[in-house]
Amino acid sequence: MVIIDSTNVKSAQLPDVERAFRLPITEAAIAEVGNRITANVVALGAINALEGIVSWDSLRQALISRIPARFCSLNERALRVGSELGLPARRP
Repeated sequence: MVIIDSTNVKSAQLPDVERAFRLPITEAAIAEVGNRITANVVALGAINALEGIVSWDSLRQALISRIPARFCSLNERALRVGSELGLPARRP
């Protein structure tokens, strides 16, 4: 699987692989979370939504167990935004 952040990579063609996606990861982090630095967590949410690797609760719990409490709300929001980006592109 290849994911291209369409916010930062404008001209790249999708590679010739079975699963390739162009998602506005950084744009979503800025517009919906309010912080560009959360783009990595937005990407994590999108990847999990696309692949269904672990349950939402497991991913959320793993995330909040590894970050300072003052950043939990911000990162949970970023994770949810990423999930919402990935779900529509998920194959049945």
